[in-house]
Amino acid sequence: MKKTIYRLLCVSLTILLFLSVPVTGRAEEADSVRALNKAEEYLSSKIVDPVVGSVGGEWAVIAMAREGRLTESARAEYLKNLQYVLEQKKGVLHPTKYTEYSRTVLALTSIGTNPRNVNGYDVLTPLSDFTKVTKQGINGAVYALLALDSGNYKVPKLPSNATNKVQTTRENLIEFILNAELADGGWGLLDTPDDMTPMAIQCLVPYQKRKDVNAAIQRAIQRLSHMQEADGGFSKQSGSETISQTIIALSAYDVSLLTSEAFVKNGKTLIDALLTYQNKNGSFSHIHGKGEDVMATEQATLALCAYKRAINHKNSLYDMTDVKERTDIPELEYIPGQQGNSNSAVIPGLNGELTVQGTKPQSSGTGTSGTNMPGINIPGANISGTNTLPGINGTSGLSDAKKDTTKKKVDTGKKVEKEDTKTSTKEKEKTKKTGKKTEELQKKNLNKKESDKIINQPRNKKSYAPIIWGSIIGTVVVACIVTKIVLEVKRKKRRMRWRSNSKR
Repeated sequence: MKKTIYRLLCVSLTILLFLSVPVTGRAEEADSVRALNKAEEYLSSKIVDPVVGSVGGEWAVIAMAREGRLTESARAEYLKNLQYVLEQKKGVLHPTKYTEYSRTVLALTSIGTNPRNVNGYDVLTPLSDFTKVTKQGINGAVYALLALDSGNYKVPKLPSNATNKVQTTRENLIEFILNAELADGGWGLLDTPDDMTPMAIQCLVPYQKRKDVNAAIQRAIQRLSHMQEADGGFSKQSGSETISQTIIALSAYDVSLLTSEAFVKNGKTLIDALLTYQNKNGSFSHIHGKGEDVMATEQATLALCAYKRAINHKNSLYDMTDVKERTDIPELEYIPGQQGNSNSAVIPGLNGELTVQGTKPQSSGTGTSGTNMPGINIPGANISGTNTLPGINGTSGLSDAKKDTTKKKVDTGKKVEKEDTKTSTKEKEKTKKTGKKTEELQKKNLNKKESDKIINQPRNKKSYAPIIWGSIIGTVVVACIVTKIVLEVKRKKRRMRWRSNSKR
């Protein structure tokens, strides 16, 4: 009987230990889902007319599309805006910054549109020119590889009229990235690792079976672990974007690393650190307490989406082979001086400085001109004579005098155009806004129903659950030990009695 009791206590202890392990993980998952929903709602309300640009453009499209939050109207507006830019620039998004093509390919793939045929324009073939792709350094190589692998695209051949150019291959892109590795591991635009470290990991993950690639990834992960600070994040100067990029990288490589000893500092994970940057309206800040930042919000949303996909065993964020291809591309409503249609952002002089509807200008403090890729934040750096890189002194590549001149020209042109299009434009805006609001409300209701089961968990559960379970387990362990001791003492007494009786 006593043996049975002892066995039951041991079984109970085992069950309690088993149940206590995933509690923290489930609480963290609930927090991240809640934060993701708020961020997606913010983007859906602000980026209703995605532009061709790195803020309020392709990254927002990818963030919403990969979570199933991109509305049909927003998809249509982005395609119209892209067609307009391609027509005005004769298919050349930029003569030297080829990350423009990589970012566009990623966005088009995320919405199921063939990047080789956007109403006759091919935005994938430019990536066949290895010389131009790598002119931006490691940034260009990383995003070209991500773009090519996003839809498992065959690398296009260089045009027949190309001279003194090198054909891009996946092999030479990988070699270029590996050769750019820093002495102590990781990657950076300067001599120290920065956001390029997790970005490089993201594009190398599909090739991790190669010994040289896997070794480089391991060194980079170790470097990121050393860079992580006591609050679970990185330096205040790097802001939330470095955390976001690292979450995307680890989610693609091995999501369990996010809760491993290497990336938990004082009980704080990267997810914990990222959520401290979220504002009440769902947006994220670049620096704590500095207000909402569209670029930071887009990257944080991508990170939370990547984490959710990983724990649910779905394709990684940039592995878009799970997206169904669509052939429908809306007709371009051409209105001179405006991008796409009357609700679209103005393109002053077609120089790429876009004012996003409901957001701040692309050239604002996040430093997004130049490569127009996310998350590079290097305080105090100044690179002259090269392409402007994002996050370096927040430069936009345009002087204030040029901006003022450009705006005056656009304003003069718009006054003439508004005379002819005023009435029809207002009618279109009213119809569009009504349809968009209905569609967004339906989308929100659907997503809320899906996430209610996970979200309706008390937030404090994450903090106190380990303590409660630890107390219970400790009590049970002590009870087992005491019971064992008592049983042993009684057994000894019985033996003594039996021996004394047998001697008599």
